[in-house]
Amino acid sequence: MPSLDSLKVKIILLPTRFCNIEYRGHCTGAAMAAILTALVERPHLHPVFAAIDPPIRPFQFSIMVAGFLPLDPRCLALFEGQQPLNTPSLHVLGRGDTIVEDSRSLPLTKMFADARIEWHDGGKRNNLISPFYAELI
Repeated sequence: MPSLDSLKVKIILLPTRFCNIEYRGHCTGAAMAAILTALVERPHLHPVFAAIDPPIRPFQFSIMVAGFLPLDPRCLALFEGQQPLNTPSLHVLGRGDTIVEDSRSLPLTKMFADARIEWHDGGKRNNLISPFYAELI
């Protein structure tokens, strides 16, 4: 589970490596993508992000593959009791995923105002995912 303490490394990388265009993650990385998307959109929710001047611009979009809503109470606070995030999001979910089940992945999609959900027939690690991306592009 990603922790808010690991955000300091991510913050250093954001402006230089991602140019604030998008952030994407797979499984636990998708949970971190959701956390970072929330924090750059709502920096006032964490003192480290609130202290950044000028603030980090929100992402243009966020991609989460086999993502799930983090259960750590500090992370949940970024989502629960808040309006859905405005950052456009793509959630890629596998019908055959036995590790990240729908009961864990679908709540994350509800944290985004206009979440796009794309299903594939594979699981978390499946060769069907590559052709799936080719079709999306």
